[in-house]
Amino acid sequence: MIDAYVYIHYRASDMTPLYVGKGSGYRHRQVTGRNRYWNRVVAKHGFVSKVVARDLTDKAALDLEMCIIA
Repeated sequence: MIDAYVYIHYRASDMTPLYVGKGSGYRHRQVTGRNRYWNRVVAKHGFVSKVVARDLTDKAALDLEMCIIA
């Protein structure tokens, strides 16, 4: 299925990358289901979400996510 994407969350205060993830639907905008570190940083700085690649297979999205993180 080709409906996955890769996104990056940035700190709203200085646009420092905070998190790289893959998802579908509106996952890049969700604030639930995040870890304690993400919640603390976002509470202090806010976040901006940018989708960097769309219309990917799950495998392609996972590969790109790992590549960006590396």
